[in-house]
Amino acid sequence: VLLIEYVPQNKKTGERITGMVKIRDIVKDLISMQLNPNVTDKELSAMRKKLNAAYDSFVAENGALHDNANVRLFNVDPDAGLLLAIENYDDKTKTATKMPIFTQRTIQSVKPVNTAETASEGLAISLREFGEINVPHISLLTGKTEEQVLEELDDLIFENPQTRSYETKDQY
Repeated sequence: VLLIEYVPQNKKTGERITGMVKIRDIVKDLISMQLNPNVTDKELSAMRKKLNAAYDSFVAENGALHDNANVRLFNVDPDAGLLLAIENYDDKTKTATKMPIFTQRTIQSVKPVNTAETASEGLAISLREFGEINVPHISLLTGKTEEQVLEELDDLIFENPQTRSYETKDQY
């Protein structure tokens, strides 16, 4: 791991970097919270309020995140793109507006599917979750034996004799 320590040229530069790091960290926390199905809307709202306060304070002192001075200071950070993505910047008018992450959920957590009515429904779930046909998982989802699943999917999947794995009709 390569660590680079940046020593700001002056106090103002240090404050800019600290402010952008704070906003970046809040954004990353907010994204993580949105992906967690156990986080409540109230908790997300509180984090958005924190993001708004940090952003508004930064912009009042240092201008938009897209301002050249800010971009130059932060462009070495691997999350610089993430930071700039929270702002919609108009190059012509040199104005920035907040993106939806400041006011609403922008990512939905994926809730795992635990049951399927039919083997074909289980097949769709298997393809989405694993990117392949997982007969044991389809069996688990449907409550049917693997033999029953294979029988029900007879016209939708085929066993590839070379790979000994199942493929959809389209792949085969």
